[in-house]
Amino acid sequence: MNSSERFKPYHLPIFGSLLTIFIFFYVLEYFSHGVLRHLKYLLPFIALMLFLTPNTFASAYSTYYRNYFKRYLFLYVSLIFLSLITILFRQELYLRYFKELYFIVAPIVFALIAFLYFQPVKCDLYAKYTLIGVSLAYIIQSNVSIISSILDLRNIFSWFITSTVYAESAISSVFGIFFLYFFIRKKKIWAFVSAILVLASFKRSAILASIVGLVAYYLFRVLRINIAKRSVFFPAVMVMGNFLLVLILYRIGVGYYDEIIQQYTGMAPNSFMMGRRDLYSFLFSEIPQIPWFGVGLGQIAHTLIIHDMPLQHTHSDVLKYFLEFGPIIFMVWIYYLYKINTISSNMIVLTVYLNVLLLTENVSVYVNIMFIYYMLQGFLLLEDYDSVRITYKRKGMPKITPNNKC
Repeated sequence: MNSSERFKPYHLPIFGSLLTIFIFFYVLEYFSHGVLRHLKYLLPFIALMLFLTPNTFASAYSTYYRNYFKRYLFLYVSLIFLSLITILFRQELYLRYFKELYFIVAPIVFALIAFLYFQPVKCDLYAKYTLIGVSLAYIIQSNVSIISSILDLRNIFSWFITSTVYAESAISSVFGIFFLYFFIRKKKIWAFVSAILVLASFKRSAILASIVGLVAYYLFRVLRINIAKRSVFFPAVMVMGNFLLVLILYRIGVGYYDEIIQQYTGMAPNSFMMGRRDLYSFLFSEIPQIPWFGVGLGQIAHTLIIHDMPLQHTHSDVLKYFLEFGPIIFMVWIYYLYKINTISSNMIVLTVYLNVLLLTENVSVYVNIMFIYYMLQGFLLLEDYDSVRITYKRKGMPKITPNNKC
């Protein structure tokens, strides 16, 4: 395929247009407190309309992206369907099931369609473009300038204990993804800017996830781990690791670490954990025996709402899906969450970052955060073209060369 074929005008504008719409809706969410902030949920339908428009042609590399995102789609649709069977068996089908179904699937569908028209060029330009849009949303939300947030960093050490920051924002989780992406791509200035934004929008979970992601990045390089050749072993290890994390959350809920937290932070455990300690205690008292196939998707949020709990989300998707999917489906979820990304160690670094967020936040139902995660993973997909050929060697896909990747 020659250069003129790879850069036909109808290829790049479609992906860029969808990305612009996404950024516009992202910023609009923080401009408006009314119905306009929910426009982001229309993104899959907008993408579908473009997909069905005549004379739009998929890129030559769409097969790679279609295969990648279809794996995510198949994973979550399967888990959600199995969860529906559990719910119907328990006769406890609530509206929350359908809401969470859509929140989970929407960013995957949007990414799948958008990447059908994506050429593996200008990845970093698109990433920078999106980061600027997200930064604008952060400024609007916090009502402060980026400079004011940065100057306030002198109080950072006390923030780790109290987590009371004037400019704190959930957008910090997005900045963390960008930080690791630009760090992996060796875009030092943009990585530095992203790191400053992570700190300025201070969220302990995002900072912890960024640190763990960096550690994973260097471990893969120091140990020279070829993740593509350990595509079974490594996901299995992460399954065991997440079961251990669930055990730790359980012990937090029953008060096993109360004295330690009080001693080292000088704060009540529930205050230090922003209400999570009492939340976990309530959940484990409500579900003393976890069914093998869980209580069903959306049931935790429904339970917290009807009991009028101060926190109406688990703020831990790891715990949430362990309770809702049950141990068996939970194991499948974690395994394939990593298995899908064993194409390269760089993609696993972002997956590790997401896993840490899933431990302490409920990001899996945040359409904005998840689309950016899927997008940056898509940018990294063809970076290690040898591993992609190994992974998809029987799929009849077009040849990848170093010039085809981002």
